[in-house]
Amino acid sequence: MLRRTDSEMMMLDHVTRPLIDPLLNKMAATLHRNKVRANQVTLVAFIAGLLAMILIALGQPLLGLALFALNRILDVLDGVTLADIIKPERELAKLLGLKRA
Repeated sequence: MLRRTDSEMMMLDHVTRPLIDPLLNKMAATLHRNKVRANQVTLVAFIAGLLAMILIALGQPLLGLALFALNRILDVLDGVTLADIIKPERELAKLLGLKRA
């Protein structure tokens, strides 16, 4: 069984978040100015994830990996960053993706 310190060390958030948060905040502000809602970003992330699995299964691992990376970026963008800007969708965003409590 993992101890608390072991599981915390396995997570890379404490290392990567300070590096990517400024970029995610800029992206979220741009999407918000263009009236893109968090739920729309969630839907695109979901489709990218499905396409990634299909492409990998069809023998296109590089394109599948690129779409998977897009899926992960959009998932963080909509749940943690964009949903913080757009308050009315906050509860639904919690259900659809990664969201701070």
